[in-house]
Amino acid sequence: MTPDARVQLFTAILSAHKGLGQAISVSDMAARLQVSERQCRAIKRAVVDSGICVGSSCAAGRSGFYMPTTAEEVRATCANYKSRIRSLAALVVATEGSASFKEFMGQVVMDFEEVGR
Repeated sequence: MTPDARVQLFTAILSAHKGLGQAISVSDMAARLQVSERQCRAIKRAVVDSGICVGSSCAAGRSGFYMPTTAEEVRATCANYKSRIRSLAALVVATEGSASFKEFMGQVVMDFEEVGR
């Protein structure tokens, strides 16, 4: 199946899942598309990039993708994304501040200096 066909199929499947209460899990969507969950998320990104609003939730018992039917569902999806961004930013700060990262970066600098000699 071509990437465009997968995007069209994702959109068709999603159209039957209107509202958070009807969300389709990532694993179920991936199975329907016959791709991995990672590939499914990439297809979802392509759908969003094409201009289609896709709701996304990680809430227990309600996780998955859906077509938002209210402004509140769109806001909840955006809040979900912002939470993920904050979590990733904290990981970046913690990683950059770790001793092993600093030692690694020092080693990289030393490696470059040795190459330049």
